[in-house]
Amino acid sequence: MNWGSWSTIALPDDPDRIRPFPPPATPLQFPSYEPPRAAQPYEESNAQQHYKLYAAIQRPSDIRRAHFDALNLRCRDDTPLEELIPGAAEDGTSYLPPKHWDDPACDPAARDGDPARTLCTGDPAPARSVYLQRKSELDLDQDDAFRAVERLPPRPGRKKAITGNYYKFWVGLNMMSHHWDTSLDEVVDVVDGAPAAPPKTPQKSAEGVQADINAMDVDTPEPDAEKEPAKGYKGRRMGTGSDMPASFREETVRSFVETIAWLFRCQVQPPRVPPRLSLQESLFPVRISASVYRAPKDRALAQRGHLEGPVLGIYCRNETCFHPSASTSSSTSLANPIPPTSPDAMSPSALDTFHELLCALLLAQERSRQGRTERLPGEGKWYTTVPRWGGAPGGEVGNPAGNTDEPAPGTPAAAAATSPPITTSSTSPSPTAGARTRTPAAPPSTDTAATPSPAQRAADRAADRAATR
Repeated sequence: MNWGSWSTIALPDDPDRIRPFPPPATPLQFPSYEPPRAAQPYEESNAQQHYKLYAAIQRPSDIRRAHFDALNLRCRDDTPLEELIPGAAEDGTSYLPPKHWDDPACDPAARDGDPARTLCTGDPAPARSVYLQRKSELDLDQDDAFRAVERLPPRPGRKKAITGNYYKFWVGLNMMSHHWDTSLDEVVDVVDGAPAAPPKTPQKSAEGVQADINAMDVDTPEPDAEKEPAKGYKGRRMGTGSDMPASFREETVRSFVETIAWLFRCQVQPPRVPPRLSLQESLFPVRISASVYRAPKDRALAQRGHLEGPVLGIYCRNETCFHPSASTSSSTSLANPIPPTSPDAMSPSALDTFHELLCALLLAQERSRQGRTERLPGEGKWYTTVPRWGGAPGGEVGNPAGNTDEPAPGTPAAAAATSPPITTSSTSPSPTAGARTRTPAAPPSTDTAATPSPAQRAADRAADRAATR
């Protein structure tokens, strides 16, 4: 989805307006799986056995614990950024912004006084002022930012939010909030399309009302049952999270990462071809949303579309249920992988971890091409080196005589080509009397250079075709 034309999408009404109830909210769940430790570490000598193990995978239901044990995989949650992103190789400094940049006691105008840092490409690293600007564009009140992207005036006493470089990110987050944000969900009473008013206090006491009834000497009427007011909804949601289009999530994450990647001369690109993980003779499809690549410094290569990387990959999950109870269905999707009757059934979180493993291996496979000569498909094969018919000598398939425009002997076309031309003439006593005269046809020319034969014309056409190829 292109957020550049987001204004064509029908945005919801004000969250304060009462409207019918949306579908129930989708519970927020995250995958969590810790593979068991393998009995023995990975060894290169067992590579062929591992290949046979992975080549037997035909569908998600074929994944077992042995596939995790073969790679001796370990998962760590809540990893600090200092460990996730290593430091520079030259001086050991971290690529992360220094912590003192967030010190409120430091003057923002003087925060660019530190020595300039450089990246591995030789380009200067983003300065403090750029970091503070990006941070201020994210550190906004959610309601103020949503009203800014919806072209609504700010609420009384509030300033207009400036989204800046993160405008597309806030647009995507606004679209996602219409399915996920439950912070403003409220149930209100509705009477005749308006909120129910609080009950009025009676003017007389119960004893006074009873005295008036006795004085009138009438039957005491039974009070009518109070009509229960209808219920209405106030909030931001228009649907539920499980029904949200996948493009909303992907474009929001891409807009967030892209704004940071621009500072490092990188860009976010979707896969140009369907991602495939190559394992000897097997190809495994990998679901990856986008990757971050670096543009080359050579302007000519950049104009031809060359990219360096990938630096990292983006994998957006479309599933919303990762609880083990989700495997009660007989479906073989990621959320419902294996029927519960299977003794080796993997949880949805385990299958999600396996998808992340495939993405990591795909990035490693792409990076392993660095410093190697690219080998094009079919290079060195006979069908790319041996000339075949296409106007070249040899003729068409099944025609040993070669390609020719001459008619085959014994056919009516050949007889018509060899028979002499028929000429007729008529004379009149006086051409001036209006008689019509037919002149004899000229004899066929014997100049082969002026009028080439059909065989010569065919040879010329074949030579032209060979030259163009």
